[in-house]
Amino acid sequence: MTLKEWCIENNRKDILKEFVCVSVYGTNPQNIKYDSNNMAVWKCQFCGKLHYLRIKQRISLPTLNCSCEQQEKSSSSTNSKNKILRRVNNKGTAKEITDLSKELKTSVVEQHIFLYIKKLFPNSVNSKNFNWLGRSEFDIYIPDLQLAIEYDGSHWHKDKVLKDKEKNKLAQEHNIIVFRIREKGLPLISPTDYIYDNTKSKDYSNIDLAINAIIEFINNNYNMNIEYIKNFDFNISQKQIPNEMKSQKIKNSICGKWPEINNYWDYKKNGNIKPEDITISNKMILYAKCPFCNKNVEFKAYHSYKYRGKESFAPHFCDERNLYCLKYLKEFYKQHHNTDVQGDSLQQREVRDWKRHIKYVATCNIELQNELKKISIKV
Repeated sequence: MTLKEWCIENNRKDILKEFVCVSVYGTNPQNIKYDSNNMAVWKCQFCGKLHYLRIKQRISLPTLNCSCEQQEKSSSSTNSKNKILRRVNNKGTAKEITDLSKELKTSVVEQHIFLYIKKLFPNSVNSKNFNWLGRSEFDIYIPDLQLAIEYDGSHWHKDKVLKDKEKNKLAQEHNIIVFRIREKGLPLISPTDYIYDNTKSKDYSNIDLAINAIIEFINNNYNMNIEYIKNFDFNISQKQIPNEMKSQKIKNSICGKWPEINNYWDYKKNGNIKPEDITISNKMILYAKCPFCNKNVEFKAYHSYKYRGKESFAPHFCDERNLYCLKYLKEFYKQHHNTDVQGDSLQQREVRDWKRHIKYVATCNIELQNELKKISIKV
């Protein structure tokens, strides 16, 4: 089904009005699939501002999420802001851990396990996502072993047997082993499962049993000789969890994506909300200074981008950023005869990022297209 057909069938002609072009297929929505992963240019019908979103990303949104006043009135930005402010006000209280658990989509018992596994394997990751997992993720992932550890609580997983089996199947297809810790009452769904009985210690103070089960599995399947836990101090682990969760929150926030954002954050307009309170997918309106044009602008983390140039935080599209990008590419193309950059060095990644940016911007800018032709970049 094409984008045009999908919009008509689903009564979403507003998307057709916003559609400007796709760099590969041109300006006809009849030539592009409705669920395409291609980047397209969209124009806000209220203020005329251009936005850059993938086709399948746009059709999943109720509105374009432009930061203009008219779009703001019809968005859920206010509710999002109130939710964040409640979490900000709960800092230092007993509710903070509950808020962190919800925000990180984790649990305290999962954090006990992660803290110990991280001591054994420092590269371990909490809440690891792969593209082939879709919106799902592994609770804990050990890259050195290609091992995923899932903690299945009896309340949340009692009706998710099929979903958990499908996740195991996907992992197997990608050469990842899944070790599941399933609370008592849940059925075993694979030979690698371990049933954890916490009925006698509902505060999970016997979580060392589950951790030792993981160690035993690793020793038996990876020819390792890790020592088992003998004297597990639950209280010390409990005290370490808040700091670990706060650290994970910062990594998942716009601070983790743009460490330099503190230099551009408008602390007056944003009030009590700090960069570490905002995730990279947040859609509420925020305020910051643009590193390229030095203007104070409204922006959404959801629509902001990171490039590896001199200044990486880019809250909006501005001519100064495009000029910087163009200048950077021209200098590179003068120094290097081979412009096919496929490596993973910092400079090669910079070139790919800026090249990708300038090509999408140039789809609606003839002057910019002519400049790119001079350095043999096709739009």
